[in-house]
Amino acid sequence: MTVTAISAVGLTLTRGGRQLCVDCDLEVPVGELTVIVGPNGSGKTTLLQTLAGLRTPTAGRVVHHVDPPLGYLPQRPAFRAGFTVAETLEYYRQLAPAGGRASVPALLERVGLGGRADDPVDGLSGGMLRLFAVGVALIGDPSVLLLDEPTGGLDPQMRDALVAIVSEEREGGRAVVLVTHRLGAIDPLVDRVVVMGEAASVTVGAKATLCEQTGTGTLEGLYRQLIEVGP
Repeated sequence: MTVTAISAVGLTLTRGGRQLCVDCDLEVPVGELTVIVGPNGSGKTTLLQTLAGLRTPTAGRVVHHVDPPLGYLPQRPAFRAGFTVAETLEYYRQLAPAGGRASVPALLERVGLGGRADDPVDGLSGGMLRLFAVGVALIGDPSVLLLDEPTGGLDPQMRDALVAIVSEEREGGRAVVLVTHRLGAIDPLVDRVVVMGEAASVTVGAKATLCEQTGTGTLEGLYRQLIEVGP
């Protein structure tokens, strides 16, 4: 039986006076990877922030069916300068329920930054900063992970590490929602797809079902079919 972590009912989103989606229903199941794809400016980040509870929808409602915390990776993570990687992570760990379940060293090892504990957080490369932000999102053993372009700026080795983390979280029973333009790396893990297109069109469904309906075999093929041809 499918267990729902987050549901959106009758969701309408607008930004700058432009409608991004209208009266959209979607569910984020536990133990599955839901990917949000679409052209630049289609509203992917706005939808992710709304699912995370960081934005109020224009209409409709979003319901969280699981206990907090939710782990969130913004598109452009930023942290206060003047502190080390370990100090910064410990600060956020102390804010999590019960101080978070994992230690700082364990979290840093998890995201491949075990040797960077004493580095200044503002001295990390763009890719390392994104991996560090994933570590922050994992604090408190979240029931849902919402990641905005997690593979952006990562070299192939870092990208493989990130994909492995997403796979582990999904297999561990977490609900994972991911916004990305890099479809190939996460294609084998994807269970559900939200395609945001032009004129507030949104297609939602299981990847296998949508691929069968469109005669495609990959996430990229599905995306191109729905965006270029239309649902």
